[in-house]
Amino acid sequence: GAEDAPMRLKSAGHMPMELGPELQLSLKLAHSEMQDLCEMLEGIADSLPHNLNAGTCSKAAETLEPLVKRIHAFEEQEIFPKYAAANPGPTTVDMLGRLREAHCVAACYAEELSDALRRVSSASDPISPDTLGYMLRGFFEAMRRHLAFEDAHFVVSRSG
Repeated sequence: GAEDAPMRLKSAGHMPMELGPELQLSLKLAHSEMQDLCEMLEGIADSLPHNLNAGTCSKAAETLEPLVKRIHAFEEQEIFPKYAAANPGPTTVDMLGRLREAHCVAACYAEELSDALRRVSSASDPISPDTLGYMLRGFFEAMRRHLAFEDAHFVVSRSG
């Protein structure tokens, strides 16, 4: 069950680290903001093709890139160095390198998705509902997996 998660992570070579209350809260809030955005993007995808709200698309387009950049900068500047210091070794170096690569890919994809959402919200440059749905689902599904991975490594949950 949930109580076994830290043991599974420890046996896999990774243990969630203690961040201190301020960083812990900041990371949880950042991930919550990103989860909220993923829910908004899923709502847009679910509204296709006939119930699309241009205002929601516009809001998502304006929120997406800055949020992704801000959260990734925070993680790379604040979380990753502390994790690396607490968990030295090649496995950590490899993991953090892969996360940085994932951040880069997500930032590029966020830019493309923001452009597509702007096109849809302005209605001046049509985009296929199938294409937009594919882009939305690809982004929010990958982002949710990414957040879950980071939570397993960086967030220490308190139970009981």
